[in-house]
Amino acid sequence: MAALLFCNLPAFSQAKEYGFQFEVLLSGGKTKAAANITFLFNGSRQSTNTQGMAYITLDNRNAPPINIRPVDEREYTIVGNETIYLPPNADIITTVTIVRSSQKEAAAAEEITKLYRQQKMDRKEMDSIRRVDQAMYTQMLSKQDTILKTVMKNFKVTESDLRSARELMDGRDKYFGIISGNLEGYLNEAKDVRDAFQNLVMYSLENPKSFKLLDSTIEVYNQYYNQLNNTNAECEKAVLDYWKSYELSMSYHNLVDFSINNIHRASIIPLNASLIRKINIYLNEPSKKKRNTLKQELTLELNSILPVFDNNIGILDVKIKGFVTNLRAKRDFQGE
Repeated sequence: MAALLFCNLPAFSQAKEYGFQFEVLLSGGKTKAAANITFLFNGSRQSTNTQGMAYITLDNRNAPPINIRPVDEREYTIVGNETIYLPPNADIITTVTIVRSSQKEAAAAEEITKLYRQQKMDRKEMDSIRRVDQAMYTQMLSKQDTILKTVMKNFKVTESDLRSARELMDGRDKYFGIISGNLEGYLNEAKDVRDAFQNLVMYSLENPKSFKLLDSTIEVYNQYYNQLNNTNAECEKAVLDYWKSYELSMSYHNLVDFSINNIHRASIIPLNASLIRKINIYLNEPSKKKRNTLKQELTLELNSILPVFDNNIGILDVKIKGFVTNLRAKRDFQGE
């Protein structure tokens, strides 16, 4: 009778699938799925799906740490450690955050601002704190240094890069308010001038009070026009310097050019120069017959200028809204 032979058979290990959620970092700490992007997992290519998910299957007994890198590091940067240790439970999804490499400095500067805020630290108050509480000042400097080093490591940037990015962001914050305020203020006052002249045509040629209102409207308009015109060169340069965009700078140039040439010179100057003089003659004319003739002339002239004026105001309105929206969107870094 043959003896039975027992062999020590190797136990089969159970392979497990691990999931990775890739997210692109946007401004304001927002993220979106990094869809259809290829990464290197320990040197092997793996692409994300439309939801930004990627999956790898490994022997869970000896699963090595995973080194994840973008295929093209000139395009994307991994935020944080590129070497990831897999969770003991394969059902846990590992989140990987990336940022466009061209925007990592701005993203890092924004991250520092957020962390400072969380620590209730205001850079502008540091000097005053140093004068009244040296111990607190030293403690805050230590916290700032820790934050700075952590962010530099996570975003793979230098201190010089961060300084330049912060200067850009500070410049954008300052000039966004100036530029948008100038453009929107000018547009609103130009609309008021249009409305005042339209009211003259429809209702008010017989009402002297309407002309006083027109005078005050034009006076306010002139203040906003002068502000726009006087800061034109400075603001155009600021867009180029702080937004680093020739296209945005030219858009601003064209907006101001349209405001000056198509609104101010083509409509408001003729209305103000020619019609105001005729209106004063009309108001002081004792002859009813001559007044009627002047009224017809005024109405004809207004009706020849106002439609073009109104159309150009509509065009400027659309242009300014589009430009300000674009400038705001690019005030901080964008992930896409």
